[in-house]
Amino acid sequence: MDSFRILFITGEASGDLSASLLCKALFDKLPSVKISAVGGFHLQNAGATLLFNISDLSVMGFLEPIFKLPTFLRLANQLIAHIHQTRPQLVILVDFPGFNLAMAKKIKKLSDSPAIVYLAPPQVWAWRKSRISKIRKTCDVLFPLFDFEHQLFLAEGLSSHYYGHILSERLRGAKYYENNVENQETIRILLCPGSRKQEIQHILPTMMRACQHLSLSQNKPVYATVRRHPNLDPAIYDRIRLSMEPLLPDVTFFFEFDAEIRRPWANWHAAMSKPGTVNLELAAEGCPFVVVYRTSWITYWIARFFVRIKHVSLINLLSEHTVVQEFIQHNASPERISEEVCRIVSEPEYRASMAVGFTSVLTRIEPSDQFTVAERLADVLSNLIKKRQPEKTAASRS
Repeated sequence: MDSFRILFITGEASGDLSASLLCKALFDKLPSVKISAVGGFHLQNAGATLLFNISDLSVMGFLEPIFKLPTFLRLANQLIAHIHQTRPQLVILVDFPGFNLAMAKKIKKLSDSPAIVYLAPPQVWAWRKSRISKIRKTCDVLFPLFDFEHQLFLAEGLSSHYYGHILSERLRGAKYYENNVENQETIRILLCPGSRKQEIQHILPTMMRACQHLSLSQNKPVYATVRRHPNLDPAIYDRIRLSMEPLLPDVTFFFEFDAEIRRPWANWHAAMSKPGTVNLELAAEGCPFVVVYRTSWITYWIARFFVRIKHVSLINLLSEHTVVQEFIQHNASPERISEEVCRIVSEPEYRASMAVGFTSVLTRIEPSDQFTVAERLADVLSNLIKKRQPEKTAASRS
């Protein structure tokens, strides 16, 4: 099998990471495949040819994407032209539902449209269940991240495959580390404010202030490491750092990329994190954490009206009870966040109970055999390509 082409379309950092694992598995399965992508450094490192970098795409909220509309429209036109020119066998959409569902509709209208696969399909269980009808009309195969999503799509009569969370190979099971600060002179905190510009601007200053409150309450200096994202302009972090550091004299901040942050993350006494995939990473590293999330007020109130979930952290959603505390919008005050982190760093039993919850969640998303989830999904896609190839050959001859 040669000359096969696949196009990935991602729009966010977590999607870029998930897609990169599948990309590597596809290269292993189909060595001659040509893969192009809308993605970031993970997909590029996996060997995909980047058509567009997601650093200009990632936005959050309900109104913020409007300001990016010209960029999205231009990209959509470029991708349709690329599909016309290269005629890929597969288009793999990854998360990013607003843009990707619109792209799926455009692609399906093409006279010789490729198969459309959706990795991390829209979270219709949380809001906008009406999207199921759009998915049914446009997508050939779904690869959900969680079993309950898989069961929902199967019940709707959709072609869904689930073998575990695609990132499970990076999540090797939580370890409990006895990391008490009582006999230590400093407190080490890891800050994970997100991968989008708006997230950093809304969340990071609150996390930094919470570190100052933590230092004062514990009467110890705090060393806080901020997890930077490589797709973001360093100036975003620099502006916040310059404005905040003079106000926080008892905290020393380090701004580092993933590769620079010492592992395991359990070397930190605790973390403050935005919701998302990073919560699973922290759990797998055995690092106790609190969830912090702030956004624009109009986005918050729209979400409160439409979104049908009790928790925002994946750990709590999958556990169906509170394992980690969530501080959202007006509840995300530096004082409240600091109080919870104080409890984490000073109560060994509390940290141990978190580790039990982490292990329970991680066990539920692991693959059931020795193959990685990405390898299983690559098998499905290889078979899909084989099935469609004779159809395309016959169509071209006729």
